[in-house]
This record gives sequence, C-alpha cells and structure tokens, in this order.
Amino acid sequence: MPVPLIETNLTPSHNRTRRTMFWISVFLGAVLLVGLLLIVGGLLLTVDDWNRDLRENRAGTSEDAADPQLRPVKTRSSMEDLAACVIGAAARLPDWQLVAEERESETIVLRLVHSTRVWRFQDDIVVTIRPRDEGTGGASLQAESRSRIGRGDLGQNPRNLRQLLRAVRDCIGADGHVS
Repeated sequence: MPVPLIETNLTPSHNRTRRTMFWISVFLGAVLLVGLLLIVGGLLLTVDDWNRDLRENRAGTSEDAADPQLRPVKTRSSMEDLAACVIGAAARLPDWQLVAEERESETIVLRLVHSTRVWRFQDDIVVTIRPRDEGTGGASLQAESRSRIGRGDLGQNPRNLRQLLRAVRDCIGADGHVS
C-alpha cells in the first residue's frame, strides 16, 4: 500500500520566518561565543606567572621578592600610625573589609578580607606591623594573602597585596612618615 504524502502548507512567509529564526540563532550563538572568548581572554591576561598561579593559593611580602611591589613596607612612622594608614587604605578600597585588629606589645596584626569582583571569592589578608630592626625607629609591614578555596589563585593573591600595598605607600610621604 503506498504511503500518502504529507501535504505541507508552507507559504513564502513561513520560509522567511524560518530563515529569520535561523539567523537570529546564529547571531545569538556568535554573541555567546564572543562573550566566552572575552572572559577566557581576560582571565588569561591576568595570570602573571603560570607556574606559580596554577599551583599556589597564597602570596606574601618578602625582602627578596622579584616584584618590588611585593617587598615589605618600611616607614619612619610609629606602628600605630602605620596601622591607621593600613586601616584607612582598606576602607577606601572597594571590596575590602577589616575583620580583626590584634595588638600586642611589639606587634599589631590586622586581619582583612578581600572579595573578588565577579565570583565574590573571599581571600584572607594578614598584615603584621612590627618595629623596625635597624634601630632607626619606625615600623615595618609584612603581609600575606591566602585564598579560602582552590589550589591555584590565578594571580589573585599577589594582586591583592599589590593593591593594598600601593594604597599604603600612597599615604606614606617621601620622608618616610605617614601623612
């Protein structure tokens, strides 16, 4: 028995609608692809050191840091003035929050939290302020930033320290005193 042919009633306007829907789908797919490429490209540009940034989820200041911005801050100001400078700098920076301040006789420890912009990941930053050892007076600042989750930070912890230390250095005058 022969199979009856299905009669379709597609008019030229139906074909035009199908073509329009096809091109809209192609356009939306292209927009999504470009958006994804921009996000991935932006992420790739933020990674400074692939060897470090995929394996480490912490960063700290050190005297021999290859990046001069990640070296400890040394001032001629008192520990209290330097702590006030750090607290003020963190208050001015977006997405930074002071969560604790601990004072001992020779040390001030400030605990800060930085939340990343897009995913709101939280990184813990510990700033330790001590008297300078050289006998010249003043105070020095060491800092460490650590991600709460993940194996690698894609360079976020060094960026946290650079951002905070840049703001701290901005409030220290050329004479080494907090202004």
